[in-house]
Amino acid sequence: MISPRRHVLALAAALSAAALATACAPAALAAPSSTADIRVEGATSTLFEGPVTSSGNPVKSASDTVQRHCDGTNLSAHTAAGATATGATTEGLRSVGLDFDAKWFPGYDDYYVTRFGPDAEDLNTNTYWGILDNDVFTDVGGCQVQVHDGDRVLWAYDAFHERGFLKLTAPTTTVVVNQPLRVTVSRAYGEKNPQFVPVGGMTVAPVTTAANGVQTVDLNAAGAVVSSGIDGTASLSFSTPGWHRVKADGGVGGPIRSNRLDLCVVASAGGSCGTPPTDTQPRSAPALPPDPPGTQYQDPNKNTTGGGTQQGNTGTVQGAPVIELPRFTSAGAKAGRTTLSWRVLQQGVGIKSWSLSSRAAGARSGAWTVRAHGTKGTSAKLALPAGRTWTIRATFTDKLGRKVTETVGDVLVPLDAGAKGVRRGGRWTRVKDAKAWLGAVHRGRVGAKLSAKLGAGKVVVLVRGVRSSADVEITAGGKRTTYRVSGSATTATREVVTRARSRAGTVTVRIVRGQAGIDGVGTRP
Repeated sequence: MISPRRHVLALAAALSAAALATACAPAALAAPSSTADIRVEGATSTLFEGPVTSSGNPVKSASDTVQRHCDGTNLSAHTAAGATATGATTEGLRSVGLDFDAKWFPGYDDYYVTRFGPDAEDLNTNTYWGILDNDVFTDVGGCQVQVHDGDRVLWAYDAFHERGFLKLTAPTTTVVVNQPLRVTVSRAYGEKNPQFVPVGGMTVAPVTTAANGVQTVDLNAAGAVVSSGIDGTASLSFSTPGWHRVKADGGVGGPIRSNRLDLCVVASAGGSCGTPPTDTQPRSAPALPPDPPGTQYQDPNKNTTGGGTQQGNTGTVQGAPVIELPRFTSAGAKAGRTTLSWRVLQQGVGIKSWSLSSRAAGARSGAWTVRAHGTKGTSAKLALPAGRTWTIRATFTDKLGRKVTETVGDVLVPLDAGAKGVRRGGRWTRVKDAKAWLGAVHRGRVGAKLSAKLGAGKVVVLVRGVRSSADVEITAGGKRTTYRVSGSATTATREVVTRARSRAGTVTVRIVRGQAGIDGVGTRP
């Protein structure tokens, strides 16, 4: 239901515009090195993928004036220095001639990344970079996240529009010429405990690798492009021996591209492809040259020096509060409320007031409606109209009158399957479920159906508690499509999403095979 929040540094950045830091000296003793698998999925291509050996060296963004320590001791996240997600990633990119840009925020002792290679965030479309460590979104900046041998780090462009993340697996990476190889495409759902579920309709295609390592999925490769079936599997075969590379791609607006599979195609059983591609071997980048003596960080917004309370050509500027960007939580779901919470990391002059507003997701203009406001507290419950997706933004004002407004993210507020606006037919049973919207799901058997009038956009059906695979038929916009929901040992919420409809209208959901618990329905852009 919830789109993962924008990087936690974003709000702190605006509120701590008056903050200033001096350069941080690198640690006297070298930190131990680690080799992690790094992947940077850009807007249209994979900018980097492969193992990187790093040891927590200082880093420096393209627009910064000094190097920054980035060894995991940032903001006292760890007591000992080591390799980090941001450090390893930027060193990997630097080893192939690509740079990055980021803003340094003293309140978080960390960078907020705005660009990798050619792909910069777009504030107009809420398109930002997100970071995952071993498939889980991080709660802190990448200089606070230490990585170890074998860890998987993924930086993804446009990470916060509920697109999901693909994973491509195969039972073996060696196959004989013209022999079929069945691969599986899965999509990750969930922010903290992601569930990888087989997904159909995804493209599996060869990868073209440029001289600098940038990878592009070749969707036009004759005879080599296949789509995953409803069980998530696809069959590949290769007519020439040697190393072949493939990825799964979700298309424009679809899930983030998968990891790459390097497949050894041999002429006959027991054959060999020789040495693997060089970019599969660990890479590293030399440490940055030291900053010139006396170099200091200069805040581009103010002509000041020092830290805490700063003296500048405009007089004394008191420190602004530093606040973690509000995050969605599950509290309040039983009562049909969307809950957000935040933390005040540095009190500064203090918070005078806060407010949380909403607007229909996807709207480029129109008024924002204040849903909650106050002068105290660190959480709020919002009552939002059901059946659609809303964009939430937060506004904080400090006691000096300085104000900041940041977009928190999108949240789908479902129309509960038991709501008055939903018509049901067939065999439905209401089952209590503490993690479901309104605390229950409606479990339907074959033939059970429900219908509701929903707005334009993509129809989203929230499904929970499917122990064995089930088929769900959705009729929307005059089109009827059946979707396979794979069984799971957990009760995690999974989404069935249709193509976008240009008009509002009645949507019908019917169980055509097995059993499925329907938590609710709604739309998103």
